[in-house]
Amino acid sequence: MEVHTQVPARTLFPSYLGGGAVLAVSLGLVTLVWNANTPEVMEHRLFLALWLSGAAILAGLLWADARTPRSASRSLATFAIGLVTAAALTTMPWANLDSALWYQVWLSVPLLTGLGLVAFRPTRRNPPRVGSPH
Repeated sequence: MEVHTQVPARTLFPSYLGGGAVLAVSLGLVTLVWNANTPEVMEHRLFLALWLSGAAILAGLLWADARTPRSASRSLATFAIGLVTAAALTTMPWANLDSALWYQVWLSVPLLTGLGLVAFRPTRRNPPRVGSPH
């Protein structure tokens, strides 16, 4: 005996709200720390630009959540995880970790967590078609 449960449809409004919030907070953070006193200004700004790209991808994925195929969302989110991780590791001033470590960690960890939740959330299984064995 097969039991079929109906999965509630996702609403569009929360995805717009979440995407807008991510983009607004990200732009605010980048503008706040763009001219910060750091040992390597160019590396700092490169990190912020790449980090903002990852945040924009997350915002876009949240906006398009109910309208995009799950595989496309996973691929793009996985790409953004790699982008932000590579940006944080390659632009880190390893000789002087005082301030750079903290702002890169405090900016990267929440973004990577959000991207990870979007990329690796469970997917709904397609119900079997009528007439198929399973």
